[in-house]
Amino acid sequence: MFFCGLDVSLRETAICIVDADGKIMKELKVASDPNAIANAIRDSGFVCEIVGLELVMRQRCCRRGCATNRIEMMRAVSRN
Repeated sequence: MFFCGLDVSLRETAICIVDADGKIMKELKVASDPNAIANAIRDSGFVCEIVGLELVMRQRCCRRGCATNRIEMMRAVSRN
């Protein structure tokens, strides 16, 4: 089982894929474009059970783009 976390900014998205023990399996950076993000997740070589997205301004765009590519996402809220 693998999990994927996204840190989305206006220009670039950091993608981190971890296993069930939290070991980092792969880290990627792609343009903050919904299709680029979805393609990177799909082409990573890992099937992610959960894709977490930190609450960001571009959340709606990313969720819509990933849904179009059949990648389900959940939202994580960080409290600083």
